[in-house]
Formats: sequence, structure tokens, C-alpha cells
Amino acid sequence: MATTAAKPAIAAAMMKVVEATNAQDLDAFAQCFSDDVVFHTPDGTFEGKQAVMEWVTEGWNGFHPTYVEDSVTVFPGEDPHKAALAWTEQGTFTAPINGVPATGKSAVYSGVSIATLNDAGLFTEITMHYNVYDFWQQLGLVPQRGGAAFKTMVMAEVAAAKTKDAAGKAKEAMHL
Repeated sequence: MATTAAKPAIAAAMMKVVEATNAQDLDAFAQCFSDDVVFHTPDGTFEGKQAVMEWVTEGWNGFHPTYVEDSVTVFPGEDPHKAALAWTEQGTFTAPINGVPATGKSAVYSGVSIATLNDAGLFTEITMHYNVYDFWQQLGLVPQRGGAAFKTMVMAEVAAAKTKDAAGKAKEAMHL
């Protein structure tokens, strides 16, 4: 059974990440992670501290000022090396991210990060969950739900999926 003494360690480590994010202090942020950290996000999975730092740097440069509000909550698990962090972040999309041009619009969004800490007090894995569509919608990157543009986008996605499925069946039939 997990000891309760270790639970505050993961809570303190998570709060260091929050503080580094609020300050946009890349050095302090990097010091929270093992070299082989795996960071799962709606944008993809980033393996290794270098990849995580490149992703964070681009995000912080494009979504500014990025900060996590004071309303964060840490939920330590039974395992003293695991916890969840509920957070709310806000900022304005001021510079391109992953080639997507900035819209100048602001967003406030919430999520949960599930984290694993090693014995050295460094994070080895983090999985972020948040509503990507809501985030993108606030930034003006996707249409409002229910409108004509939204319906067109959904139909295009359905058509693309059907086309991909049909192409796969055709390749299978031709023994490719």
C-alpha cells in the first residue's frame, strides 16, 4: 500500500509545473521532467524532454499569455507516484502554431492531466485531456456547432471516412 508521505511529493511536483507555466519559465518547466518523459496530448505524443520542450515552446510562443489559473486541483492517487491535476488555462492565439496562422482570438479551456512521477521526483509520463473542439472553436479555427459550416465539415469528414474505407476494400479486392 502507498505511503501517505509520498503523496505530497507528487502534489508539490505538479504545482511546480503549474508555477513554471504561470511564469512561462522554460528552465523551471524542463526541470520537472525526466529525460525520457512521454507526454500525451490531443496534438500527439511527444517522447523525450527535448520533444516536450519544443512542443511547449511553440505553444507558449503562439498562445500568449498562457497561464493556468489559481483554480488548479491535484488529486493524488493510491499510488504515491500517480496523480491527476484539474486545470483551467487561458490566453490569446497571437502567433502561428504548427503552421496554423494566429487568429488573435482568446480561449479559456479546462482539462485534466494524469501524471506519473519517478523516485527522483521527475515526471516520466503525463497525459492531457481537454475538449480540443471547444478550444479550437474559441480560437476561430472551426465553426460553431449546429450551423451550416459545422454540418458541412461533419459531412466532409464522413465522406472522407467512407472514401478511405472504399479505397481499402478496393485494394483488398485487387490483392494489393
